[in-house]
Amino acid sequence: MLNEPLGRRFPHGLLVVQDGHDTPGATEPPSTNFKFVDLGRVLDALDD
Repeated sequence: MLNEPLGRRFPHGLLVVQDGHDTPGATEPPSTNFKFVDLGRVLDALDD
């Protein structure tokens, strides 16, 4: 989490979360998924 402005896309900061892991097939390497969320949206939701 970073609570500093990061341009137009993340004006209130950035929250990076991992949504677990993907189970690979027999020939695929394991992978994970990361999501980038505007911190302002999170803070607004917490205020409700």
